[in-house]
Amino acid sequence: MITIENLNAGLKKLHTDRQHSLFSPLIDFLTVGGLSYIFIAAISIYPISLGLNLTIALGLAYVINDPHFLSSYQLFYHDFKKKIAGEDLTRFMQLRYIFAGILIPALIVFYFVILSWSR
Repeated sequence: MITIENLNAGLKKLHTDRQHSLFSPLIDFLTVGGLSYIFIAAISIYPISLGLNLTIALGLAYVINDPHFLSSYQLFYHDFKKKIAGEDLTRFMQLRYIFAGILIPALIVFYFVILSWSR
C-alpha cells in the first residue's frame, strides 16, 4: 500500500548527499506538478458538467503550474548574462541559452503581435 510516508521516505532516499528540496521532497514534488494527477483523477471520477470541469482545470492549472514555471524561470535566467557570455559553458550550451532564452521568446511575442494585427 502506498502511503504519503512511504512516498516521502522514497523521495528522501534520492537525496543522499544533502537535502535538495525547498520544503520536503514530497511537498516539492506535489507543488511542481504531482498534484495534477490527483486532481485529474478526482475530476474524472465525479460526474459534473463540462463547463465546471474546465473551470476547475483552469483554476488548478493556475495554482499548480504557475509556481512550477516561476521556479523554472528563476533557475534558467539566474546569471543569464554570464550564461550567454559563455562563462564556464561550452559554445553549444551558450547558443542553447541564447536560443531558448532570447530568440524563442522574441518569436513568440512577434507571433502574437502579428496575430493581434491580423484581426
